[in-house]
Amino acid sequence: MFNILHFALKEDGYLMLGKAETIGTPSLLFSSINKSFKIFSRKKNTRSKNIPELAPYFKPKPTESKRNNSSLKTSGTNATTVENAIDSVLLSNYIPACVVINKEMEVLQSKGPITTFLKFAVGKASLNILKMTRPEFSFELRNLIHKAMQTKKAVSKSGIEIKTESSLRKMTIEIRPLEINWNEPLFLILFTLQEKVEKIKSTVAGANINSDFKQKIKNLQLELSGLRTEMSSLIESHEKTFEELQASSEENVSANEEFQTLNEELETSKEEIEATNEELISTNQELQIRNDLLMEWQTYSEAIASTIHEPMLVLHTDFKVKSANKAFYEIFSLRPEETENKILFDLGNGQWNIPKLREQLNEIVDNNGSFKNVQVSGTFSEIGEKYCS
Repeated sequence: MFNILHFALKEDGYLMLGKAETIGTPSLLFSSINKSFKIFSRKKNTRSKNIPELAPYFKPKPTESKRNNSSLKTSGTNATTVENAIDSVLLSNYIPACVVINKEMEVLQSKGPITTFLKFAVGKASLNILKMTRPEFSFELRNLIHKAMQTKKAVSKSGIEIKTESSLRKMTIEIRPLEINWNEPLFLILFTLQEKVEKIKSTVAGANINSDFKQKIKNLQLELSGLRTEMSSLIESHEKTFEELQASSEENVSANEEFQTLNEELETSKEEIEATNEELISTNQELQIRNDLLMEWQTYSEAIASTIHEPMLVLHTDFKVKSANKAFYEIFSLRPEETENKILFDLGNGQWNIPKLREQLNEIVDNNGSFKNVQVSGTFSEIGEKYCS
């Protein structure tokens, strides 16, 4: 299924799966773009895009023309078969063993006698080169791959001993980045066998024991020196990574402290806002109570004014009529809309424009005084002359 999907997608195509679906192990075909949303991109593959074969319902019988055509093509295919045979001999006998891996250290292709250096591990199949490498040089191979990925340059190491059948041989590992237009970095790993070190035999001549041991010790010392150098570089790399992680951790701690401070400030602001809100609620309740009291006093005052049998006016400081009682409207034959919010001296065509009354009212406004038992008289059109005190 994934081969078919890989064939169907364009070079820059994407594959999106459902929540319960996964590409499983065929990472040679797709690379992960977003794991949470199950989005994968189509990898460029060295294999040709062949259409997946589908079995027909029945096999058609070859006709005479097809038989003739196949006989004519035989001579042309012989050359291709010979070339393939030559390539196979060269790859198996003269080209060094090599593999191509990606940044996940997975083997994409292999050439030459690779079984001498790599083999499948027992259990679940894996194309990870470190799981397929023989234990004699797995440490060196891991370090070389790590260095090649960091520097993006060719690296190599020689003098590595490996046991082949009945002898010890030295080998060289070389890793080169492939300069190819690909959707991920690729690395070519070359395995080359060198001269034989010694044959493993049960008996060794007594005369050569000392020289062999000396050579063995010398080789071990050289190997130990190389391992120490590699360990020092690995320790420096790990220390640098640890310092970066520590700096990142300190930044995270600092950011956490800042967030904690901001959180405390927000909590303080929240408490202040809640206290202010409670004060506003209390003030609003007090204002509501006072408003209710004022409404009660206004209703009470209007009720008292309406029960007075004498005419009564309530004026503003600018002598506009605020209110009047029922007796005033009945005696002076005026309506509320003709009286309220009107200047006293303009009521009834200026009938209330009495000089003595104006003088007394101005005295009250200017000096905040009062008067009583002051008699004024005025002539009103409908009720005639009236005396007021």
